Amino acid sequence: MLMPEHLVALNDVVVTCRDAARQYDADIDRLSNADLATLFGALVEERERFARELSAQVRDFGGLPREPDVELEQVQQLVSRFRASLSLDERLTILDDRLENEHAIEAAVAHARQFQWPRATATCLDGVREAVERAAERLRAFRQSLAAQQE
Repeated sequence: MLMPEHLVALNDVVVTCRDAARQYDADIDRLSNADLATLFGALVEERERFARELSAQVRDFGGLPREPDVELEQVQQLVSRFRASLSLDERLTILDDRLENEHAIEAAVAHARQFQWPRATATCLDGVREAVERAAERLRAFRQSLAAQQE
């Protein structure tokens, strides 16, 4: 049975949050900046929490939360590591890749918000959007700081 479009959209937010959490977690060990590693750790926890909350809501609406494509994630990590190994500062490439994750979450949330949701779901989606905006701002600030150090 096909899932209704609004649940597919909500599931997309779940998947992009889980994907981002796994990417952040995979990158923590590659960072040589304790503040950046702390930020990534906090973002892992926050993205996982959003995925859990929204997964529960998908279930409440009668759907089954979708899991990320593990093979696709592995390929993405390999590409990210390869790109980072070619850059002058691996951290800049990692930050660019994680900003892409945040933009993907933002796009998924924007799509999901096109549907009518109960207040709790709408509030959760708005919270995800606000958290993504804050995270992207902090990632851009770290990126600017690291880039300035290279000049």
